[in-house]
Amino acid sequence: MAKQQLLDQLTAMQEYFDRSTRALEEKDSAFAPKENMFTAAQLVAHVAQTVDWFIQGAFAAGGFDMDFERMDKDVRGVVSLAAARARMEQSCANAR
Repeated sequence: MAKQQLLDQLTAMQEYFDRSTRALEEKDSAFAPKENMFTAAQLVAHVAQTVDWFIQGAFAAGGFDMDFERMDKDVRGVVSLAAARARMEQSCANAR
């Protein structure tokens, strides 16, 4: 039962995230509210990265990866909202 509850929570999180970012289009990929903040595409990629980070840290040997500089560099390289959304989809699938 606990496993199903966790899967249900993951599904609910993904559905909520998808709904709350649905208004964003590919043309919005480079939008950032302020200089040096994540763009729309980078923010979606950051959420995907956080899902991966948590799953790996909580369940894989070695614990949480604390190399935040490397992770920040990875996310800042994302320029496409479509690619970031695909990454989010994959991260949630991997978590399942």
